[in-house]
Amino acid sequence: MTKRLLPLLLLLGVLLLASCRSSRPVVKPAPAAPKYLTARLSITVPTKKSSVTVPGRLQMQTGRILQLSLLLPVLHTELGRLEATPQRILIVNRLEHNYADATHHPLVRQFLTHCSVERLEQLLLHAANSGNPVLHAAALGDPRIKGGTVELSDISFEPFTPQPTQLSERYERVTLEEFINRLKSL
Repeated sequence: MTKRLLPLLLLLGVLLLASCRSSRPVVKPAPAAPKYLTARLSITVPTKKSSVTVPGRLQMQTGRILQLSLLLPVLHTELGRLEATPQRILIVNRLEHNYADATHHPLVRQFLTHCSVERLEQLLLHAANSGNPVLHAAALGDPRIKGGTVELSDISFEPFTPQPTQLSERYERVTLEEFINRLKSL
């Protein structure tokens, strides 16, 4: 008798569980986007003859600070840094000890109409969370930017304490145009 009753009880249990379903759709909460992102990166920029790849570091706390450091390929010494906060955009040339505060420059404002700092944060987080951590320049939305990639590695979402860039007195403030011209002459 118990051999016949067991399958019936199992069937009854399955039917009871199936009838417990709600007619309302289940809304699963979206996973919270990470507030922190640190990674090594490799920036590849096409040139007329070939391409140039430069290693770097990325530190980002969404809505607060985004620091992108470019490193000398073999020695891993910082060549330059771009720092974006809600208050300013700072570009530093460590080789020539100069910097440009590009916050209110028309060229930067024009670029930011295509890709805001918040959009860049979203793109970097998406690339870091995807199975293919590569950000293509075309994703920035500016048609003038052609080619180029940013590849992320050693990705971490662990909290860190952002350290704003501190510049000593030996750093000279220059205009963005002068900064770009000096970089071209290197």
